[in-house]
Amino acid sequence: MDYAIEIEGLVKTYPRFALDHIDLKVPEGYVMGFIGENGAGKTTTIKTILSLISPEAGQVKVLGKRPEEALSDVGSVLNGSCYPDGLTMKDMQFILSHQYKNWDSKEFARYLDMFSIDTKQKFGTLSTGMKMKGMLAAALSHHAKLLVLDEPTSGLDPVFRDELLGVLQNYMQDNGNSIFFSSHIVSDIEKISDYVTMIHEGRIVFSETKEELLDGYRILCLSAKDMGLANKKKMIGLRKTEFGAKALVRTEDFDDKKYTLERATIEEIMLYWIKKEEARR
Repeated sequence: MDYAIEIEGLVKTYPRFALDHIDLKVPEGYVMGFIGENGAGKTTTIKTILSLISPEAGQVKVLGKRPEEALSDVGSVLNGSCYPDGLTMKDMQFILSHQYKNWDSKEFARYLDMFSIDTKQKFGTLSTGMKMKGMLAAALSHHAKLLVLDEPTSGLDPVFRDELLGVLQNYMQDNGNSIFFSSHIVSDIEKISDYVTMIHEGRIVFSETKEELLDGYRILCLSAKDMGLANKKKMIGLRKTEFGAKALVRTEDFDDKKYTLERATIEEIMLYWIKKEEARR
């Protein structure tokens, strides 16, 4: 299998945080959703993929190359504005056309029109959502083989978020295109991703296909009576309720004929894993 992104043993340390030997692979031609709470390591990981920071150990390959060698084939959107406030999108068109060998001015104009962005308006005067749309338009306009998106739906209203997911799905119609997509809006991840990776406190918790993830976990519903009978060692992130408790469990560990099991969302799986990690402290 070919990979759009390959990360092995990645280490990056800061005074109060560290990426701890990260291993991660994004198969070519698929969408990888990247989830985790604030400060978990998502943005740091993404910056190593984009060659914005250098790791202290480990190896990162992007489209089979070193990150700095693959940048012309990567479209990226980072959380927060990365364009000068005093420039217009018309100015950015001139700059970006010289930066990317496959820059497509007609495609850029099409996306700006689709997103209702005035090419003469200065970037600093745009709303947070419109800035994100402008950066997305640029990321989609040089025929990138890989999109790396850090919170691309941040600041966008639900209607445009839905439209954006449609745009990304259209981008994936081209064979071989890949997306690495982080978001706090986990429902967006659930809609578009083929694979899901969760990071927590600088460590990968899981990385698997969306189907394997959703089939592999259930929410176990326990009455107060059942609490004393169930195997707590096999529970992930137990939460007490008014009538008993709920816990995340692996589907194979509990018989649904004996217990009440509910299908878990990706967001629930993430939250229960975080609770499990907090309980260990």
